[in-house]
Amino acid sequence: RDFGDAAFIYESMGQLEDAIEVFEDRKRRLTAAGSSSNAFGFRIFGAFRAAIEQRRDDTFAIFTEMEDFPDPEGMYYMGRSMAHVGEPEMALLGLGYAVDRGFFCYPFFVRDAWLDPMRGDARFVETLRRAEAKWREAKRAFDAHPGSRVLSVG
Repeated sequence: RDFGDAAFIYESMGQLEDAIEVFEDRKRRLTAAGSSSNAFGFRIFGAFRAAIEQRRDDTFAIFTEMEDFPDPEGMYYMGRSMAHVGEPEMALLGLGYAVDRGFFCYPFFVRDAWLDPMRGDARFVETLRRAEAKWREAKRAFDAHPGSRVLSVG
């Protein structure tokens, strides 16, 4: 699975040209594999590229078409993208959906710079609290399981 995570890393370092090139590379590979321009991969790469370039209208249009996307982690990425382009209502919907359906990686929520515009919103703070509670509950369950000793680090 390769949804262009490297592009987000490049963007975080201020290397926008490298970030865009990641998406161009993915488009070339999708085309070579025979995908149509309406395929999911083209749409998701287009939305993430638009978000990185802070093209609000394009980001909003693509993600609005995909708002029933069933993957909670994907909804997190959609929510963070909407926050980045100044769409707090859509961001809150995506982030809330992600947490409620199983993606509650609290460290992501806390450290993601694209979520910074949301940090003063009480609704985001509540979403963050829900993510933390679920994350801590999962961590406690993992730590209590005998398998945690096999997989522990340090």
